Amino acid sequence: MTFPPDRFVRSLLNGVNPGLSVQDLEAVPSARLQLLYNVKVSDGPSLLLALPPPAVMRLLRSEKSSIGSEAAVLKWLSGLPRGKKTPKDVAAGKVSGESDGSQRASNLLSEYLPVLVRHESVGGGLAVEYNLSRPPRGVAISSLSRPLTRRERRIVDFQTGHLLRRISTQSSPTRRFGLVADVLSVPSSCQARRLEGGLHTTRGAESWSVAFHALLESILRDGEDLAIMLSYSAIRRHFDRFEHLLFAVTEPRLVVLDAGEDTNTLVFQPSEMGKKGTSYPEGINGKRQESRSARRIPIRPKINRTPAENPDGSDETDSEDEDIYTVMSDSQGKGQIEVTGLRHWSNCLFGDPLMASVFSKLPTRDFWSGFDRPLPGDEDPSTDSPSGVVEDEPNAHIRLLLYECYHAVVAVVREFYRPQNDSSKRELAARKQLGEVLSRLDDLDDLGAPRRRRPSGEVSPAKRSKSGDEDGSDC
Repeated sequence: MTFPPDRFVRSLLNGVNPGLSVQDLEAVPSARLQLLYNVKVSDGPSLLLALPPPAVMRLLRSEKSSIGSEAAVLKWLSGLPRGKKTPKDVAAGKVSGESDGSQRASNLLSEYLPVLVRHESVGGGLAVEYNLSRPPRGVAISSLSRPLTRRERRIVDFQTGHLLRRISTQSSPTRRFGLVADVLSVPSSCQARRLEGGLHTTRGAESWSVAFHALLESILRDGEDLAIMLSYSAIRRHFDRFEHLLFAVTEPRLVVLDAGEDTNTLVFQPSEMGKKGTSYPEGINGKRQESRSARRIPIRPKINRTPAENPDGSDETDSEDEDIYTVMSDSQGKGQIEVTGLRHWSNCLFGDPLMASVFSKLPTRDFWSGFDRPLPGDEDPSTDSPSGVVEDEPNAHIRLLLYECYHAVVAVVREFYRPQNDSSKRELAARKQLGEVLSRLDDLDDLGAPRRRRPSGEVSPAKRSKSGDEDGSDC
């Protein structure tokens, strides 16, 4: 992605605040569409400037108004009670209709939120929309100067699971499902187009089934627009078969679709202070190796793995069977790594918490331990779910297959919309994932039960000879 020249960014910042003394600008690598800059100023903490993607970039239907969506989410969340905010600050972004539970959840989430300093569009006919914020401390995991050790990965997985639980406790202020841009009525940016099939005019949907169907159809239409070869009919058929299971999701919870991804998860590491992050190729940060037999049924899988060689070559030998609380306790006082927040809050919707892409990538036992860990006052008598935020857990594994199918299609189509040097490799990996999830859906009957497979050698009834012809005699 090409960044605009520094003089343009400095001119923009000068228009925002002529008294802002900018010492340095640093382009921040990002897996999302936004152009990010670390803005170092002489009289205060560093700021993060987020600009929209170039106008010539082809966007998917779901990638609309990312700058406005992020600002709307942060204003909404910061408008709820949070620590050390003055009454004036609270009133500034207040959204009506929040429940006590929403206020409590926001307070628990506030330490992970960036502080939105300003959001606006500047300029004339070619207005530039931007967000200027004070981000949480830390760097993205994918930009660490060294890979995570196995012990650090376990701690990060646990804390990431707990962060996703905190996010999931926040519910839609309007009680409707769908993309944040639709539910919170984010105005269309100067470059975004409202395409058919969206839920903007209705401010979301009344059910998760309708909202997910709109999302699925939008990415399928994106693929059809470029005549990309995909199993369109099979995907739509599987949605029709299991659509009824989506109606069990009745609480529109906040979902950051890429929360938990290494490219979007911020960590603070005392040993990293003063170092510039260096990007590592995918998989170097302790990539987990799980077999297909570890698939979740139910959704919390029993992880049976042989610990891989420690990625940093140290003598660390903690066992996967060691309790995560013991691991964290032993690491206290030793500069323990800490998950501090997310780089982006733009890729959000209100729906099923399991829609986040991390749930489709075989979360570890430590992640589930963090996700299931109760928050203060988090008991919810309206659900029997051990996690308190996942509804209808007996059928959750089938919903996960539909979500995994969606994420795989997005990954394939995105490579055609914005091709890069290694797009072929990523496209093939996504196609393989899509083929595997469609195969697993084929193995389920319409009630979600495994199909009965005929024993080896048994002949299909349709191919059996008639009883009168069994002896092969002529009549």
